[in-house]
Parts: sequence; C-alpha cells; structure tokens
Amino acid sequence: SDVGRQAMLGLRHFPE
Repeated sequence: SDVGRQAMLGLRHFPE
C-alpha cells in the first residue's frame, strides 16, 4: 500500500 515509501527505501539501498 506504501509503494512510494518502498521505492524511496529501494533507492536508499543503493550506495550512490
């Protein structure tokens, strides 16, 4: 339901 928040976490997962 919180796709926006999940996407943000996914991007933060990256080193850059």
